[in-house]
Amino acid sequence: MSGSRPVSKPRFVPPTVEEVRQYIDENGFHVNADAWYAHYESNGWMVGKSQMKNWRAAVRTWEHNGINSVKATPPPGNSGL
Repeated sequence: MSGSRPVSKPRFVPPTVEEVRQYIDENGFHVNADAWYAHYESNGWMVGKSQMKNWRAAVRTWEHNGINSVKATPPPGNSGL
């Protein structure tokens, strides 16, 4: 044997809220970075029952689904009545 070990995948490292904001701004997304970060921080960086593997993909999913979109938030005092 050559003594080589199997290559392991890099361990997930949660982003900072600033990294999330920067990614959202760079891509012109409308996701609320603070809400996104708080959601995954409070859930232990889990996506369903699985450990998150790619936080950028999770941001893209929120953008695609319109979750916590900054534009989707109605202005204060506008109840639509």
